[in-house]
Amino acid sequence: MTLSYNKNPLNNQNENVRNNENSVENQSEHINPIENRIGNRNNCVIVEVPSEIQLYNFDKHKERSKGKKLKGFLKQFLKLRVYITGIISGTILLSGVFLIGQITNFFRKEKRFTSNSTNQKMVVEDLKKNPYNMMLYACLIGPIFEEFLFRRLLFHYINKFNKVLAYIVSIFLFAYAHFQMNPFLFMEEIGETPSYFYSGFVLAAAYDYDGYIAASILCHIFNNTISTICILYYNKS
Repeated sequence: MTLSYNKNPLNNQNENVRNNENSVENQSEHINPIENRIGNRNNCVIVEVPSEIQLYNFDKHKERSKGKKLKGFLKQFLKLRVYITGIISGTILLSGVFLIGQITNFFRKEKRFTSNSTNQKMVVEDLKKNPYNMMLYACLIGPIFEEFLFRRLLFHYINKFNKVLAYIVSIFLFAYAHFQMNPFLFMEEIGETPSYFYSGFVLAAAYDYDGYIAASILCHIFNNTISTICILYYNKS
């Protein structure tokens, strides 16, 4: 009977450990099909994710954020306060514009219910040609677009730096836009600008006071709806 004796058992253990490490490394190369490379640097694990997955996750995050913003915007209309602010500020807006119009007509010795600006004439003509389309634009699409542009974007951004400047810039650009962004038309019809400046101030104040863009949207819709109905009734009579 022959007995085998290993003089250095530690060498066999080290070889076994090396073999196990090599087998683990070989297995790790085939574990991930997308070939993520993992490396140990300063006791930190670094994982390189393919660009396709990064873009997919980024787009998915953007879609989720857009969905949250849309839900947040729609939830504003579930608050009673925005309707109260919108109706009260809309009433102030209507009465103020009517009073300004009467004052300017008094000095001009004219008897007109509506403004004589080019913008107002275009609205009246479009109401005669396409009353339903114009009512949809004037009473819904236009107010939403203008409030997002002049209040939610312009006023909101400038207000972070200076509130007075936010009022001045948003009011002026709101009035200027109703003269087709034409400086010559703006100067020619300068007498028609007070009502637009006043409107821009009330709408900005409604948004600034309430904090929700839905408040100024409802104020704008309220004003345009009542004004459109009055224009239609005035032209028929």
